[in-house]
Amino acid sequence: MSDSPPVNADPSESSNNDGPWYAGITRYQWLVLVIASAGWVFDVFEGQLFAVYKTTAMADILQVTETDPLVDQFSNYALAAFMVGGAFGGLVFGMLADRIGRRRSMVYSILVYSFFTGMHYFATSAWVIVGLRFFVAMGVGGEWAIAAALVSEVFPKRARAIAGGIFHASSVLGAVLASLCGMFLSLSNWRIAFLIGLVPALLILWIRSSLKESERWEESQAATDSTDRKPGLMSSLPALLGDRRWAGRAFLGLSLASIGMGTYWGVYAWGPELATDVQKREAVTLSGQELQKRVLDVIAEFVPVSDNKPKVFQATAHEIALEAGLDDQGEPLDSEEPVSDRVIEKRDVARHQIELLRETQELESSSNGASNQELAAKYREILESGIARRLYSRNANFAYLIMNFTGGLLGLLAFAPLASITGRRPAFAFYHLGALITAPATFYFASSLNETIILLSIMAFFVVGMHAGYAIYFPELFPTRLRATGASFCFNVGRLVAASILIGRVYLRESFTATYGTSLGLRYAVATLALLFAIGLVLLIFAPETNRQELPE
Repeated sequence: MSDSPPVNADPSESSNNDGPWYAGITRYQWLVLVIASAGWVFDVFEGQLFAVYKTTAMADILQVTETDPLVDQFSNYALAAFMVGGAFGGLVFGMLADRIGRRRSMVYSILVYSFFTGMHYFATSAWVIVGLRFFVAMGVGGEWAIAAALVSEVFPKRARAIAGGIFHASSVLGAVLASLCGMFLSLSNWRIAFLIGLVPALLILWIRSSLKESERWEESQAATDSTDRKPGLMSSLPALLGDRRWAGRAFLGLSLASIGMGTYWGVYAWGPELATDVQKREAVTLSGQELQKRVLDVIAEFVPVSDNKPKVFQATAHEIALEAGLDDQGEPLDSEEPVSDRVIEKRDVARHQIELLRETQELESSSNGASNQELAAKYREILESGIARRLYSRNANFAYLIMNFTGGLLGLLAFAPLASITGRRPAFAFYHLGALITAPATFYFASSLNETIILLSIMAFFVVGMHAGYAIYFPELFPTRLRATGASFCFNVGRLVAASILIGRVYLRESFTATYGTSLGLRYAVATLALLFAIGLVLLIFAPETNRQELPE
């Protein structure tokens, strides 16, 4: 393979037309895909990192407990700021990419989201974090559109779908990295976690030294500059929306992206909550040795479990006391230390848990086994208390990790070959139909943690997998001079519209929960939200087919 081929050479037009999709792909084209994917990996890593640490970070900086309503309030403000920033920044960087080039704009977008992610380390108030989320999203939104446009322009039409699918599928690695960060770096170290977000800035050096400008863009720019009407720096958005053909495609793509991302942040993001709810429901049905084993699993999250169970209960109480800054009698270790309301509430909860463990220890010492009804009642009280939160949270994060790494990844990778064989529209239709069926089924029929993981993975195949289509399809809808702007309008303004769906799903969940309880409320909310996939099926009737067609010029 040559290192410096014509960037836009099309192997699909060669004698290798009937060979595999990767036949004739050059080293440079692979390099473009790797760089674009790396940028997107860190995009997603940053977003998922905030999802992992937001509750702890907000509680810490507000000096309240994690259950305080202010935590959710400012977390929603931060999410709203991220949605708005993504829409605004995506359009700005998309227009820049169409005017000054893909390479330069990608450098600027990565620099923006890396810098402002690292600045979370120095945040002094919740409003500062909200503001930082806006600026982070500007860079994140811009990078996706630029990278998607670049991949579509560099790869030949035969390989375009597979390359675009691989590019978007790389997002799973970002989610996995964030999950691993949350598992191995304590939640209390949230500032350090965000400081890690500066690492993507190193990509800039690689881009500047290795990446060339898209030849399609250069040719389009040369043709434009040769006319008497040289466009302004930010003229591509008016040009996009001012042309009936391109505007129609833009709003169609916007609608598809809004449905996909709105349901993702709703249906999909409820997955860990489902895993937690299933564990709680499952614990109610346990009895005998199964019940005792679950309690020991909970305790093992604090101390190693030995054969001497009374001492294990005692050691667990000791660890809980230390975490809350208390001695074994429940008194503050430093009585002179000024404490906030958050600390006071945390210590009150710890004292309750310590007392519960001591009562259980006494019963364990005096009873003949888990068949004792009073002991069984204490076991269930432990499982219903905050002592079990750590285990349930770990298992829920594990479920989220698996659903991303199996179902989500497979769905993203499968979209591209399906779209190449059947066309873009049939592929989208298959995924929307699958999501419409599997989302409600998952939340209705999951009855154990293992079942939940399997069903969530199947659901993720469709709910997550359709997102690969956006990276493939959106750049194919628009001419070179409008490609980054058009793709960004569809994807990033779609985030903004999805925010309204996100707000709606909160009220939807609260309404159903108030009427039917936590478990049924979650199921009914998901079933209702999943109806958006049916709307997506209707929209696809009007979508143009772009499979095996040249990019618009």
